Amino acid sequence: MPTASRIYGLELEHLLSPFRISYLVRENTLIEEHIAGVPGDEFMRTYLGREDVNKVRMAKEFVKFAGTLLPPAARRHARGELHRRHHPDFEEVQYRVRPIDFDQQCYEKRLEVYRPHLFPDNKPVEQLVRSHLNVPTIVQYRQEERSQTARRIDVASQRYSALLSTMRKTPIAPPEHVTQLAEELNTYHECKEFSGAGSMADLVSRHLQRLLTDRIHE
Repeated sequence: MPTASRIYGLELEHLLSPFRISYLVRENTLIEEHIAGVPGDEFMRTYLGREDVNKVRMAKEFVKFAGTLLPPAARRHARGELHRRHHPDFEEVQYRVRPIDFDQQCYEKRLEVYRPHLFPDNKPVEQLVRSHLNVPTIVQYRQEERSQTARRIDVASQRYSALLSTMRKTPIAPPEHVTQLAEELNTYHECKEFSGAGSMADLVSRHLQRLLTDRIHE
């Protein structure tokens, strides 16, 4: 169900990320709001090597992007678009990174598919992070983003619970996909609490709960 999957991804981004999402649905047609900015692949190919690009700020935004905790189920094409906009009060460029294309949200069974820093296309920015930010700084940014995500869930708790309840009723992925992703999440978190999950929605909920409880987990 690609349309339903895409809607779940958009809804999760709307609830859990700093961005507000607008879209229209009519029968089997979904129209998303245009994302202004430079597509990520074009930015990395054309802009990333330029001297006027603030590489520290770019690295910071990528860490924050990966730390906004759109759960594994909401990261199908996490390369997204890199926004390059001028701040109205300062003569500097601000960078924003957003995910796009949630067409297989909650479907893929391999955890690595949902981790943006493992995407081959994102390697140039991942190298930028490693060369310009130290580990304590990376951990700090991740903790800050996870705190923000926890606050957003608290503010939208009823909508978040209703969304997960609806997701549980939708056959988004085959049972074997849920089982494999649960096993890989157990390995990643070094626990067993994902075993027995009955749906991708269960994995989303448990994954977020785990990360927001243990905010220094790497």
